[in-house]
Amino acid sequence: MANDFLVFGGGAGANVISQVTYSGLAARTAGFSSGVAQSAQLNKVWRQSSIMSAVLAQFISDRTGLDVLDDGTTATILANLKAAAAAVNGDATKTFSVAAATAANHAVNRAAGDARWAALAGLASQAFDVAAGANLASALSANEFLSVLTWPGGYFRVPVGYGGAKRSLIFCWGQAPGLGGGSGTGVTFPVTFPNAFLTAGATFVNTDGASYAASGGYGNPTASGMTVFNNGSSAGSAISWYAIGY
Repeated sequence: MANDFLVFGGGAGANVISQVTYSGLAARTAGFSSGVAQSAQLNKVWRQSSIMSAVLAQFISDRTGLDVLDDGTTATILANLKAAAAAVNGDATKTFSVAAATAANHAVNRAAGDARWAALAGLASQAFDVAAGANLASALSANEFLSVLTWPGGYFRVPVGYGGAKRSLIFCWGQAPGLGGGSGTGVTFPVTFPNAFLTAGATFVNTDGASYAASGGYGNPTASGMTVFNNGSSAGSAISWYAIGY
């Protein structure tokens, strides 16, 4: 990609005054007055401004893949500068802004007494959490995998992408003891699905080794529970079940 904004006086042995001399130059703060122009002084001024314009123009070109042309106008360069800044944020087509930090939108909880805040002060013995992001490009938080791996009831979570956003797919399980043949009972999931129930299953548990014509089933599912049934003829059998939602 072309970059028309080039460094002036940047060659080896260029006719420019030193940085120390330039720092102490009276004209640096007051500006040049009438009289004989000193080429080395002027070259230093032009070089400083040209270096920064060349670097900024190259940044625009590198981030957008576009030419940065010296055609006497500013509109295209300004638009491409905005696009280059947006590209740093992962979206080369849009501009972006950063909201002022508050206790509510900080990744780290800034509440008084929160030890996680100490990690930002360089205390390696303190850990801190990152808030879970809602979009698919966000980093994962350990809380998104929060699970209870116990029996006879528990659940685990897995972050998934659905509908353009991150969701938490939840698999939970449990057991209803002593259901007589042809009867059912309500069970409550160990965690409520925040969005929707998806599917479930239930199975007969042969606890005494007897041969029964028995089978498990489920019905009336909601986000927080369902009914499990013993569809067989056994007098009292446990029914193990699972449910999936998000």
